[in-house]
Amino acid sequence: GVAVGVDVVLMVLDPSYESIKLSKKTAAMVGEANKSVYFILNKINDQLACAMIQKLGETQVIAQIPFSSEIQEKGLSGEELDATASGLDDVTNFVIQTSQRSQK
Repeated sequence: GVAVGVDVVLMVLDPSYESIKLSKKTAAMVGEANKSVYFILNKINDQLACAMIQKLGETQVIAQIPFSSEIQEKGLSGEELDATASGLDDVTNFVIQTSQRSQK
């Protein structure tokens, strides 16, 4: 399976019932391989983040990327994305720390 060749699985979730449902299936499959899955909440606001964290578990959520109308508009029109979203540093730091731990 996919989880055999990885240290951890990162999954980006939009705020939807389907994302929560898929995250649980993914976590079960990844768990069978004795690996961990972590979630990045995408297009999120504070209220939705609280609801999703309750369903996913706080320790599994490593970053929250808020909804940005600027990014949505540029993505829809095909323009270059030059905007940055808060939360991306959290993802970068997590990947670096996880990589360093797995190399030890």
